[in-house]
Amino acid sequence: MHSRLLFSAQDFPVTLSPLAAAPRLNIELAGGDVLVVMASNGNGKSTLMRRLAGLLTHGGSITLNGAPLPAGVRQRVSKGIVLCPEGRHLFPEMTVRENLLMGAYLRRDMRQVLHDLSDLSQVVPWFNTWGYRRAGSLSGGEQQLLAVGRALMAAPQVLLLDEPTIGLSPATAQRLAEWIRFWTVDKDIATLVTEQNVAFAERIGTRFAFLSHAGLSMVPHPRDFLADEAPTLSGGITETQ
Repeated sequence: MHSRLLFSAQDFPVTLSPLAAAPRLNIELAGGDVLVVMASNGNGKSTLMRRLAGLLTHGGSITLNGAPLPAGVRQRVSKGIVLCPEGRHLFPEMTVRENLLMGAYLRRDMRQVLHDLSDLSQVVPWFNTWGYRRAGSLSGGEQQLLAVGRALMAAPQVLLLDEPTIGLSPATAQRLAEWIRFWTVDKDIATLVTEQNVAFAERIGTRFAFLSHAGLSMVPHPRDFLADEAPTLSGGITETQ
């Protein structure tokens, strides 16, 4: 880990099963950490992220900076737990700039909001160039960059990225990885990424884990999953994209 412990989820359920014997996991993140969780389809990646974000109820306990987190997505966003969901979920009739500012909806530090918007526009210049273009007119890759940008405008302490490379070209996926690594290190953000793209995981991750219905297993490298687990699982794991 890079710095002090920031985020901890203990005794956390892997699946939607209400059974007490259902597998549970522990996750710990520090500032600057990028933990990439690899898994095949149907093994609970999105369920895990939605629970951490407060969109689904859960057992176990979650703490941020040592303090218990409240239930509910609005409360968690206000505390700095921010989800960029699979599927983007942009406001298509709103402009690029309006979508970015929606990410800062719960913030009251408007001077810092505008400063962060300027910083984002330096890293991704077309946020500024196309600021008044409708989000729905963007390409899929551009919409994904915008969705991540909107999440970053919420000033997260913990950033949750649910399969961010779905539908992206290799060049856009590489660009996204470089941007996220730069931003999370610069802002000391703890990041949890669910992903099936091994090449993207290699570029972005500082630590790696594999998720299955049996639980979460830490591994030294994402290709360990490609070599050891992929032949026994169905769905989705890719070496490159």
